[in-house]
Amino acid sequence: KIRDQIIGLHDLFRTLCGLAGVSVPADQANDSYDFSKVLRASGIEAQLVRDSLYIQSNRPWEQNTKKIFNTWAAYGVTVENNSTDVWKAVLEYNTKKIDGRSYAKCVELFHLSEDPSESQDLSGNSVRRAALEVQFQGMASGERTVQEE
Repeated sequence: KIRDQIIGLHDLFRTLCGLAGVSVPADQANDSYDFSKVLRASGIEAQLVRDSLYIQSNRPWEQNTKKIFNTWAAYGVTVENNSTDVWKAVLEYNTKKIDGRSYAKCVELFHLSEDPSESQDLSGNSVRRAALEVQFQGMASGERTVQEE
């Protein structure tokens, strides 16, 4: 079965509980989603559970020893003309601008629905790249750093 869904490892607990019919305690797995309905669906289409997922994934080969930026994998879903498409952007975040504000910069972009092996970098698509950068910036603007606490 083909599913255009974005699922993370942290969704496994809530999904397994859903499949087993076990309630998840209110204080556990708060960032987790239950994908059991997707797994039980009979057709290839199932209601979208999540439209985005952000995972911090620093790449050690980049030699980012000064921690000028953090690397994130940002997954997003677009629905256009009855077609659901999954995208992945690799973003550098916390790179400082001259005015001192943080921003997100897309350095790689993949259309996972058509290219699941991530062989074609589409980061030259400025419209899609800018949309994902803005979406990520919106998510990140609510995050606090250790220094702010």
